[in-house]
Amino acid sequence: FHQTERATVLAHERQHIQNGDIYWLLIIGFIYRIFWFNPVVYILNKKLRESIELRCDEACQKKFNNNINQQQLAKMLLAHQQPRSTALINEILHNNNFQIKRIQQ
Repeated sequence: FHQTERATVLAHERQHIQNGDIYWLLIIGFIYRIFWFNPVVYILNKKLRESIELRCDEACQKKFNNNINQQQLAKMLLAHQQPRSTALINEILHNNNFQIKRIQQ
């Protein structure tokens, strides 16, 4: 990462900490693991995780108060669309509809 990309990523992750997202993700993950067989829980799990990311992106956009955050996000998402080693990372990085939604947001 370059300096501006690093600053964008750190600001985004700091926002997750300020929002207490780790606790929400633990709760969501726990419920999902218990009810993994339920299609409604699968959909809710996906939508809640997306909502957490979009909320964090929006807060970062307001903090920067310009298009730098959006430009850096778009640049990083497009640059890192190569296959990864784990299914979880592949699911996060290669959900193109959600990544486009994040950039548009």
